[in-house]
Amino acid sequence: RDASMFRFLSRCQPNADIVRGDARLTLGKEPARRFDYLVIDAFSSDAVPVHLLTREALLLYIDKLADGGLLALHISNRHLDLVGVAGALVAAVPGVHASHVLGKGDGTLFAPASSVMFVSRSPDVIAATMQLQGAGQLPASRYRPWTDDRSDILSALWR
Repeated sequence: RDASMFRFLSRCQPNADIVRGDARLTLGKEPARRFDYLVIDAFSSDAVPVHLLTREALLLYIDKLADGGLLALHISNRHLDLVGVAGALVAAVPGVHASHVLGKGDGTLFAPASSVMFVSRSPDVIAATMQLQGAGQLPASRYRPWTDDRSDILSALWR
């Protein structure tokens, strides 16, 4: 809660709830359709928590979204094609719609373009995300969707 180290919490509602624990396990304990907006932002340039990009994980996130809710999944990575991985996930989950937003960066190692996938059960919600600068359809994927039992991180290496 130290605003000098992390300003986001100081801008949240007063006394925002902070829940510690593994995000996926903790989210699994929440009631269905509870959240209007979920942000999954656990990826960096080198470490990929694969368990957050599986079909089962996406089903969990969608289950926890309220009607008209929106999932924002940060999928930037310098070494892996997580856009392709995310595209395979969306294609494997019926009843969801998605868009992809590529943000601006200077293209250097220290400031690459950011990549976010938005997912919702509502096509209208996704249509609204298409108005964002850099927004487009999530590209078709050549990958098999990752699951809790099977992932193929080597196939997602940038060529």
